[in-house]
Amino acid sequence: MILRDILNTADIMSFWQDKRIMRLLAIIQHDLISDGGEE
Repeated sequence: MILRDILNTADIMSFWQDKRIMRLLAIIQHDLISDGGEE
């Protein structure tokens, strides 16, 4: 999975530690869960 590869890339860890990014990921995750529940 591409997302997993990105999360495992040390060079970008500081990017993922950004709270704005974490909030964005939480929103995306919520949307994915909501979409799955509707189907």
